[in-house]
Amino acid sequence: MCVDVSVTSNINSQLEFAQYMLEKQVELFNQNLGSEFEKKSAENQVKSIEEMILSFTHFGKMPDAQRVECDLDSFLHEFKETYSPILGQEIYVNSNIKTLVSIDKKLLRDLMYNLAKNGVEANPGENIVLSIDAGHSKNCVTLKISNKGKPIPQPLVERLFEPYLTSKQGSNSNMGLGLSIVKKIALDHESDIELIKNEEGMVTFLVTISV
Repeated sequence: MCVDVSVTSNINSQLEFAQYMLEKQVELFNQNLGSEFEKKSAENQVKSIEEMILSFTHFGKMPDAQRVECDLDSFLHEFKETYSPILGQEIYVNSNIKTLVSIDKKLLRDLMYNLAKNGVEANPGENIVLSIDAGHSKNCVTLKISNKGKPIPQPLVERLFEPYLTSKQGSNSNMGLGLSIVKKIALDHESDIELIKNEEGMVTFLVTISV
C-alpha cells in the first residue's frame, strides 16, 4: 500500500488533539457549571468533536485495496443507479470499455461518491449534473468526473488534497477529509488524481488507474 507519511502523521496528531478536547468538554459538562446555555454549548461541542474523531478513525482504518477484475461499464452504471437518488442529482455515464479491469470496487465507489458529494455540497440547492467519462489504454483506465457549478476557490487549489482543508461551513463538512480519502484511494490503486478543469460552470477531476 502506498501511504503519504505526512498525511498519516497529521491525522494522528489531530486525533490526539480531538481526544484531548473531548475529555475536557466532558469534564466541564459533568461539573454541571454555568448557565443552561453554556451547558448546551458544551454538549454541542462534545457531539462535534465525537463526529470529528469518527472521521479521523475512518480515515486511519481504511483497508488496503483488494483489486479484482470486473466489467467497468457495468460497475459505473450500477454506481449511477445507486447513487443518483442518494445525491439527488442526475449522473451521466459515458463509457464503452469492453475489457475487464482490475479495481477495488468498494474503494473506487467511495472515491467517486466522495468527489460527487463534494460537488453537491459546494453547490447547495443547485442542479449540478454529474458526469463520469471513462477511457482505457494499454496501461491505465481514466475516469473524468465532472460537475457543473462554482469553481473551487483558487487559494484552496494547491492544497486541495490536504486533510482538514474545506471551504464548506458547519459540522457537516466532515473536517475536509473527503478529498484526502479520495487521494489515499488513488494512491492505494497505484494511481493518481488531479484537478484538470476549474472554471465557472465546470469542475473536472481526472482519475488515472494503473491496470
